[in-house]
Amino acid sequence: MYSLPTPSSDVSFYPFVDGGVLFLEGSRQIWALNSSSAFIWCLLDEVTSLDELASRLASTFNIGKDKALQDAGALLNVLEQEGLFAAEPFSESMESDRSWDITPTGPRLLEPNHWAVRRFFRVADHLFEFCCQDTALGDTFTHMMDHLAVDNCELPDTRLAVTDSKEIGDTWDIFLDDLGFMEGRPENEVLPNLATLIFVRCCETLKANLLFHAAVIEMDGITVMFPGEAGSGKTTLAAALMAHGCRFFSDELAVLNLSDLCVSPLPLPMSIKPGSVKPLESYYPGLADRPIHLRTDGKKVRYLSPSVKNLPEVVENSSPVDFLIFPKYIKGAEDRLAKIDKMEALQRLAKTGSSNRVFTSRDVEAMITLIERRPCYELVFSELPQAVSILKKHIFQC
Repeated sequence: MYSLPTPSSDVSFYPFVDGGVLFLEGSRQIWALNSSSAFIWCLLDEVTSLDELASRLASTFNIGKDKALQDAGALLNVLEQEGLFAAEPFSESMESDRSWDITPTGPRLLEPNHWAVRRFFRVADHLFEFCCQDTALGDTFTHMMDHLAVDNCELPDTRLAVTDSKEIGDTWDIFLDDLGFMEGRPENEVLPNLATLIFVRCCETLKANLLFHAAVIEMDGITVMFPGEAGSGKTTLAAALMAHGCRFFSDELAVLNLSDLCVSPLPLPMSIKPGSVKPLESYYPGLADRPIHLRTDGKKVRYLSPSVKNLPEVVENSSPVDFLIFPKYIKGAEDRLAKIDKMEALQRLAKTGSSNRVFTSRDVEAMITLIERRPCYELVFSELPQAVSILKKHIFQC
C-alpha cells in the first residue's frame, strides 16, 4: 500500500485566495497552491492512504476517482521533489552573492593633511561621510548624491574615502571605514564602487524590513510599486514617470515596513543602461553625453539622480502601497495593462525579494496580505510614452 508522506514540521501553511501558500523556514521560496492542492496538503495529517485521500478529493470537487488519484499522486510527487516532506529535508541552493560582501581587507587609511572634497549624505537614516583627494572626481560624486546631502558634524555611520593610488598612475584607492576596499581603480569604476558600498550599507541598515527589487513611484497620493527583475524596465519607467511629475521613492529597492505594509523612500541615483538612453533622451536632454561608468557587474551605466522637487515631501515618511504593477519590457510588443491572478502575483513578488536573507513568517504574511489587499497588474510595453500614458490614464487618475 502507498504510504502517504509526512509534511515537514518546518513547513507552514497559510490560507490564500481560494487555496493556500506553503513556506519552509530557512528558505527564500514560497509555493502557491490552488484550492484542490491546498485541500490535499491539509488532508495529509488526517488520512492514512492515497486511496482515502483520492476519495475525499473526488467527493469534495465532484471529479472521478481515477482523476482524483492521478491529480493527488502528481501533486505529491512535485511536493516531494521540492523537499517539503519530513523524509526529504529541503536544501535550497543559496549561492553566495559576492556583491553583498563589502568587508574591507586592505591597509588602514593614511589620513591626508587636506581633503579636496568632504561631504555628508543621509540615506535610510544612515549617515555617510565622503572624502576625496581629487576635486573633479569628488564633485562628480557629490553632484550625483546632492539630493541626499546634509550639513552634519556627527560621527558618521559609514565613512567613504577616495585617494590617489600609490601603485598605478591615474587610478584611485577606495576606503571603507578607513580600511582599504579597492585599490588601483580607474576613474570610470570609482562611482559604481561607491554606489555599491552605499547600497549594501543601506540594505544592512534596513534588514528588519522586507526589501524587493522594485521601483516605487507616487503621484497625487497614489503610490505604485513596480516589482521586477533585471531587464524588466522598472528603472526606465521610474525615470520617465519622474519626468511627468511623479515623486520618486526608488527605482531599484522597495523598502516594505512589515508592521504597516507601507513603503519608505530610498531615492538613490538611477543606473541608466545603454538600451534606456535613447527612450529617455526626450525626457532628459543630454543624457547620452553623460559620463559612462563601469559597474561592478560589468554593465556600463550613466547615472541619473532625482531632483529635489521629485522627492517625497518628507524623505523619512512612508506611504501605503495602492497598486502592484509588474513591468515587462518586450521589444515590439503591444503596450497593455492587464490584471493578473493573485496566485501569479504572489509568486512573482516573492521572486523579487532581495533582502539577502531568508524569508521569515512575518515576511510571508506581509506578502500575502499585500497581494490580497491591493490590485495587481502586469504592464507589457515596448514604447515608453505609451506605457506612461496607460499608467496616467488607468492608475494615477483612479
